[in-house]
Amino acid sequence: MYYRYASLLRPLGSWVSLDYEYRIEDPKETDIDPFRPDWKAHDVLVTEFPLLKEEITSLQLTEVQEMKKRKELYDKLYEMTLNVKAERYETVIKEELGDKIRSGKIKNETVLNKMVEKYVKYANGD
Repeated sequence: MYYRYASLLRPLGSWVSLDYEYRIEDPKETDIDPFRPDWKAHDVLVTEFPLLKEEITSLQLTEVQEMKKRKELYDKLYEMTLNVKAERYETVIKEELGDKIRSGKIKNETVLNKMVEKYVKYANGD
């Protein structure tokens, strides 16, 4: 299995330093951040092992598979119909939870459903 990390902010080069083997490839059409599909990657770093979060951050990379998972969860949120008293509450809840999904704070559908339930109860004054 290979892990692909898109470099959206700058081209990768000889300054990349990792303790294990990697290669730098030209991006494929699928190497995008699905939240910003028009923002093309400069390069893609490919490894056989997942990078630590600190390494991803320090190299300013985007983990392609992780972003695709987040986008799927984000889309599920926006397909939901929330039982709230006012339509604007639904918009606010989806925006706030959507931000949490994009940042990685909500990682799966179970947690999303619990958060939606909690926010809906709060919005309805329960």
